[in-house]
Amino acid sequence: MNKQEMKFFTNQMNLILDQFGQLNKRMDSIEKKMDSLEKRMDSLEKRMDSLEKRVDSLEKKVDSLEKRMDSIEERMDTMEKEFKEVKDRTRRLEMRIENDVVPSLNDISKCYLDTYKRYVKEVDKVDGLLDKVAVIEITVEKHSEQIVSLQHRFA
Repeated sequence: MNKQEMKFFTNQMNLILDQFGQLNKRMDSIEKKMDSLEKRMDSLEKRMDSLEKRVDSLEKKVDSLEKRMDSIEERMDTMEKEFKEVKDRTRRLEMRIENDVVPSLNDISKCYLDTYKRYVKEVDKVDGLLDKVAVIEITVEKHSEQIVSLQHRFA
């Protein structure tokens, strides 16, 4: 190889080495950026793991709440059925009271009212009879005393 070719070859080699050096710098820069990206990705992965744990926890809580809501719904359904039964029974009782009990009470009330009116009328008679009985008791006592006295005299 001659000098000129050698020089050319050397220049070319120097150019290639410069370019290789620049490529190394760029690669170092890219590696630093990649390291930074890896750190950021690690941080993001940790945050994602944390988020996944939190989401899992929330899912468990939601599942628990859904179970509790299902239980509450079942209890509400039962209570609604029982309430409907109570309403039906109340209506039947109201009808029975209206159709059976109230008329019977009206009859009983009328009977007692009639009896009360009769007693009120007869109370004065009873008071008079009590007065007469008291007089008869006094008379019987006097007569008993007189009979005893007579029996002692003729004895």
